[in-house]
Amino acid sequence: KSVLRISLMPFYYNNQLVYFNARLYIGSGPKFNNPETEDFGLGKNFIIYNRDSLYMYDRIHLVESVTNCRTIGDDAIAIGGKVLSSYQKNEIIKSPCKKIIIGLDRDAIQYAIDIAYELIDYKRVKIMVMPTERDINDVGRDRAMKIAMKAKYLNYNELMKFKNQFRNEERT
Repeated sequence: KSVLRISLMPFYYNNQLVYFNARLYIGSGPKFNNPETEDFGLGKNFIIYNRDSLYMYDRIHLVESVTNCRTIGDDAIAIGGKVLSSYQKNEIIKSPCKKIIIGLDRDAIQYAIDIAYELIDYKRVKIMVMPTERDINDVGRDRAMKIAMKAKYLNYNELMKFKNQFRNEERT
């Protein structure tokens, strides 16, 4: 007899439940289960976990998952994956938040660079570079904060150099 351990993660905006997902911790199957768009009225491309923080903080950590978001704390948002949807991008751009620290998993560094390019004309951005094959949950909040502090805010030319640095690393 197999046992499943699932945690439900509610998404609130303006004190209203707008979405949820389920995270499988023990057992087999998909790690995350999102409600079907037809059943709930929203797909994961139309949500941001902890969206209210965009209106509460000057600086936000942008991460992939709810669990990474919870590890960072109240000043983090989760986009539900590696790719920023047009809706999520517009929500971030129109928010009063001024600085975005992108903290995707190490295997998603190129996606982090893409997100930085999408936001750099509107917000100050920096990219956390996680240790090889690690994510925020693996390193914990304290180490993740140290990694974020070491990263520097990038202008467009610095972002191009940053991108080339990682492109060269992948070739070697």
